[in-house]
Amino acid sequence: MTGNPNPEREAGAVLILCLLMITVLVVTVMETVQSMRVDYGSLAAFSGGSRARSLALSGVGFAAALVDADTRKDLEQDVPSDHPGEAWGDLAGQDLVSLPEMSTGEIRGEIRDGSAGFPLHMLVDDQGRIRPAYRAAFVRLLRGPALGLEEEDAGEVADAVTDWLDPDRKISGEDEGEEGGYYQELAVPYEPANGPFRFSGELRLVRGITPDLLQGRDGRPGLADLVRIHGPGTVNINTAGRDVLQALIQGDLDRELRLEVAEAMIAYRSEPMHFDFLGEPDWYRNRMPGYADVQIAPEMTAVRSTLFTAEMVGISGSIRRRVVAGLERVLKPERENMMSVTVARVESE
Repeated sequence: MTGNPNPEREAGAVLILCLLMITVLVVTVMETVQSMRVDYGSLAAFSGGSRARSLALSGVGFAAALVDADTRKDLEQDVPSDHPGEAWGDLAGQDLVSLPEMSTGEIRGEIRDGSAGFPLHMLVDDQGRIRPAYRAAFVRLLRGPALGLEEEDAGEVADAVTDWLDPDRKISGEDEGEEGGYYQELAVPYEPANGPFRFSGELRLVRGITPDLLQGRDGRPGLADLVRIHGPGTVNINTAGRDVLQALIQGDLDRELRLEVAEAMIAYRSEPMHFDFLGEPDWYRNRMPGYADVQIAPEMTAVRSTLFTAEMVGISGSIRRRVVAGLERVLKPERENMMSVTVARVESE
């Protein structure tokens, strides 16, 4: 015998079913809305990132145009030197090239002289022989205030870099022994290049060069900030920093005196009234009272530059993209295109 249905029980079951369906529907709608928000945020971030990157790349084009315009101006006016007082050294204050107004974001950045770094590749000549003047300067750089190595450690690092560059497999300064022995005993063994560095980060592979020595620490510059691995074999004394300048100074001066000379050189070249004299390769001796005996090897000295680094940041809302590009200048007035631009890397902030 079948019992009579209970209307109240059936109504309760229907109500529970409806509530479950409503709950599922609400959860589904909320997840859909959240997914749409995430997708919209991702799209906005992608769009903003692309816009910021485009702005930064446009900044590189602006930097190349500015260096090019400055070059042509120097050639027209027979200006024989490069120094930070020129247009390329002051993006905000220069009026040589105008940056158009932009409604999509903004561009910031700076242009640095790539010829201000110590030319590490010049430690050996084309036959792999050590260049004594460059090695001595490199040791002084390693012992300077930024890197601070002791004399013995500086000599060992200089030898290790020389061994990496020269084509033979003999350890510098020793009568016997293979330079690859140290590298083969590492946990992950490898061979020294016995040739030029391909990028500055490769210096980390050289015996004796630690991450702190390469990148710096506590706000001090590292080796990567003070050297370069290609380009001309000279240093522009109008743009080189204190650590590189003191390393170039020859003779028996102690470190403190070399630093004093370097700081005096920087102070002199920073005065606008002295800009006209910076085309003289030995202005530090002829124009600075009391420094006539200062000696810098002529083969290591320049007052013009061919390499520059443009570091430009594109900003779109809260999104930033940084582009670092190498600029190479051709100092030939008959050339229509005087600039070569190589984008080194694109970074996010």
